[in-house]
Parts: sequence; structure tokens; C-alpha cells
Amino acid sequence: MKLEKRGRRADVLVAAFLGTTALLVPLVFSIATIETFVIPKLILLVFVTCVGLAGSVVAIRQGRRLEFAPTDIGVLAFVVIVTLSLVFSIDRHQSLFGERFQRQGYLAVVIYVGAYCLARISVFEERRLRLLTRSIAFGATVVGLYAVMQRIGADPIWGELPNGRVFSTIGQPNALAGYLAMAVPFTAATAISATSARRRATWSLAAVVQVLALVLTLSRAGYLAFAAGTLAMVVVVVRHQIVRPGRLALGVTAIAAIALILAGTVGPARDVAESVVRRTVASTETGVPGSVQMHLDLWQVGWHVTADNPLIGTGPDTFALVFREYRDEVLSSESARQFAPFRVESPHNVYLAISSGSGIAALAVYVVIAAQVLRAAVRRRAELDTGRVLLETAAFAALVSYLVVTFFQTADLTSTWLFWLLLGSLVASGQSARRPRTPGPPHTR
Repeated sequence: MKLEKRGRRADVLVAAFLGTTALLVPLVFSIATIETFVIPKLILLVFVTCVGLAGSVVAIRQGRRLEFAPTDIGVLAFVVIVTLSLVFSIDRHQSLFGERFQRQGYLAVVIYVGAYCLARISVFEERRLRLLTRSIAFGATVVGLYAVMQRIGADPIWGELPNGRVFSTIGQPNALAGYLAMAVPFTAATAISATSARRRATWSLAAVVQVLALVLTLSRAGYLAFAAGTLAMVVVVVRHQIVRPGRLALGVTAIAAIALILAGTVGPARDVAESVVRRTVASTETGVPGSVQMHLDLWQVGWHVTADNPLIGTGPDTFALVFREYRDEVLSSESARQFAPFRVESPHNVYLAISSGSGIAALAVYVVIAAQVLRAAVRRRAELDTGRVLLETAAFAALVSYLVVTFFQTADLTSTWLFWLLLGSLVASGQSARRPRTPGPPHTR
């Protein structure tokens, strides 16, 4: 019994450590390095992984029981395949540390899988899910506020934005949009579950700030991911009667009306609305030079690299090394000339990045892992109480948002670490929910 209590104390510390990290990672950056946003986050995550795994070992040795799930086998298979890809990489150094400014090499994969393992060990109770939820919500609020400051020209470091798109503490507009799309469901869940009107209003305002920051990124992929995640959350919230449909419709209508009034009457808001419309309309234009056509060209190259290296790919995060060769063979002369001045870091599609870097099997395992977790989360909702349903639904919506946004962009350290952390959290929560509860001693007066 004493061993179990000490093990429980150890995994409580790991859960608290993860919650703190989920708050801090999005906020960390340093102008002392050229990789201002990536290297500080990477260093922090390496530290967290090492300390957290040490704490997990202590928890297991002191009595924390861990039941294996089918998803764990998938994660192990993914690690094995990526390790083989590293061993046979065309450039092991590149594959180990990854491309500059994105760092999605083998070291990042170890960090991601470490986040999954830490969550599996520690985030299995409702109160720990709630801690993680609030940490994500608070961190995203600070990130969103800084993005708004950038848009109004109050950034004390970079001053005015060169292209009008905010990047906050994440470092890139599209990556910021992806992170915020994942974070908004957690902030909404915190607002819905608030115990007082004041707290509910505060967290609702925080959610509005995050959505505003997402809008200011002008990221079409971010908008699509946000819509997908919001739809997933609204369906569950209404179905489980966590919020009455009439009240939800009234709130959405009020927010939409305020947004339309601002867009029509306030100059800065009108400028933002026009920029959003232009970016959205541009997403339907193909066959002409621009962002959409460049994405299609990159996907074409990514598919050809995958087809030529289907077993273990060319090595994690080596797309930049092989792109030039495929560029001239696969793309039209006009497209090849467009890409000639640049070092293209990835196919701007995480699925193709995995398949071209580590092979089709790695991609298949990755997709199966995500599908298993999402499917299990949907199937057990009827067995959970309202509070736990809301927390798991926020995680479910965040995963959906990530899977959508990464179809159109390069992986980002913050969002991808959070993705794997949420995978592990949902698996741990699912096992805890299925475990029969031991009845406590009878109450005596």
C-alpha cells in the first residue's frame, strides 16, 4: 500500500510537470539564436522528456500499474520503423537533428513519443485532464494576446509586421493558426465548466481572443482546422446536453452579429475582414502561380519521393536534400523556376513528410494510431459523466484540428508535441474509465 501511494505521488508530479510544460512551451523563444522559436522550445522539450521519463520510472517501480493498449503497440512499431529509417538515411546527421527552423528529425520523434508515454503514465484521472486543459487554455490566451499586440503594432521586439500576418511566440503564421485551432476547444471547455458567471465570462473572453488571433494569421488551413474542430465539439456538447442548443445558437448568433458590425463599421476590423476574404477566395485558384499551386507541386514531389522509397524513405526530415533532384524531373519548367531560389524544407504536408522520410509503413502506422484513439474516444462517451465527456471532447476536437491542419503545412514542434501528448492522455483516460472502481469504506457518523 505504501509503495502504491508513493508511486501515485510520483505520477502526480509527472502530470503536474506536463501541465506546466503545456503552458510554457508555446511561450518560449529567444532572440539570442537565429532559430529564435525552434531551438528554445526544443531544448525545453528535451529537458522535460528526460526528467519526465525519470519520474515515470520511479512511479512504475513504486507501484504504478500500466496496462498496455493496442495503441502502444502501434507507437512502438512507429518508433522501430523511424529508427530503421534513421539507420539507412541518406544523411544521418540531417535525419537525427532535422532541417533548420523546423527540427522534425529523429530527436523530435523521440520527444513526441516521450510525450505520449508520459501522458500514458500520468494523465488518467479527470482532475489531471482538467489541469492539462487549463494549462493549454492559459498558455494559448497569452499567445493570442501577443498576436493581437503584433497586429496593432505594439510588439516591443519586432515592431510592425512585414506582411500583416501575426506569428506571436510560435514563429510562423500557419503554425500559430494550427496551435490556436487545437487550443480553442480547451478554452471553450474551461468556460463551459466554470463554476461562476465571472469565470465563465473570463474564459469566454479568452476564447474570443484566441479566435481573433487565429483570424489574424490569415491561414486558410487554420480556418479549416478550426471549423472541423469546432464542429466536432459542438456536436458532442449538444448531443450530451452539456449546453442547451438554444443557448448555444444565441451565443453564436450574438458573436457573429458583433463581428459583422465591427467588420462593417470599424476601419481596422474591415481591413482584416477584406484580407480574410481575399485569402479565402485565393484558395480556389489553381493552375496559376501562388500558394495553392505551390502546395500542389510540393505534394507531387513528396508523392514521387515516397513512390521511389516506399519501405523506409530517404530518412527523417531529409526532404530538403532530395527536393532539388525531383524538382527538375517532376515539375513543369515554370514551377521549377519558382522554387529554384529556395531551400524547400518539407512537402508542406505532414503525411507526405512521414511517408517520404520514413516510408509508407510509417505513415500507415501513424494514421492507424490516430484513428484508434479517435474511435475509442467516440465509443466510450456514453459511459462517462458530463465533466469527463467535456474534457475528452476538447482533446478529441484538438486532435481533429491537428489532423486537418497538418494536411496543408509543415509539422511544428509545439503543436506536434501537444498532439502526441493528447493521444497518450486519451488512451490513459480510456483505460481509467473502463477500470472498475473499488468501493470505499462505508460512511459512519
